[in-house]
Amino acid sequence: QRDREKETEREREMKVVLLLLAVLLCVVSSARGFSLTQHVDFFRRKLEKNAGGEERMKREQRRESGATTNPSALWFDKQQVDHFDPSNDETWSQRYFLNQTFYDATNPLVFLCVGGEGPAFQPTVVVTGGVHCAWMIHLAEKFGALIVAVEHRFYGESMPKPDFSVDSLRYLSSRQAQEDIKGFRAFVTEQYDLPETSKWITFGGSYPGMMASWARLLYPDSFYGSISSSAPVEA
Repeated sequence: QRDREKETEREREMKVVLLLLAVLLCVVSSARGFSLTQHVDFFRRKLEKNAGGEERMKREQRRESGATTNPSALWFDKQQVDHFDPSNDETWSQRYFLNQTFYDATNPLVFLCVGGEGPAFQPTVVVTGGVHCAWMIHLAEKFGALIVAVEHRFYGESMPKPDFSVDSLRYLSSRQAQEDIKGFRAFVTEQYDLPETSKWITFGGSYPGMMASWARLLYPDSFYGSISSSAPVEA
């Protein structure tokens, strides 16, 4: 009986040691700074090995026909300041970026990177995916999607009001921002003559991941799907 107890105790200790080792490995991996933004090319190369020759040729043709390395900032000039007050017709300019490199018009698909949280978008967000949307770039290349990234109100250069006063920040809310996303979709569809039947998929991580998920939940007729990471959707 004592031998069995000792053996059981040793097994418990071994499990604890293995668990600690696993945690340590995770910490070390994080410390080495693995980033999907930096390593998306690695995954792309691995997956392309499994792709057929015809598929690879299509991707190369799309790359060469419209490669974008330094996108310019674009503006949606008629975004509403307050979506819930019919008497308020004030508008503002929302910044966005667009990359048509991989777009296949025969199968209209739009990938939208949702902004919010952290530093302002850099123009290269539609080339690298930035912090939250790196995997979106690979998927856009694979499926021939139009890549779009839109800033959240009061982040970066997208300012519904000129300052961060208490009075101005009453327009800063996730509900207002959700309506921004819906309005932005309608604008892009008209501006770039996209079919109304285009499938839009939202991307984001953390708070932008929440926004991406909520867009799909709130407007299922406008957004076909959502891919969000680390998103506390029940907040």
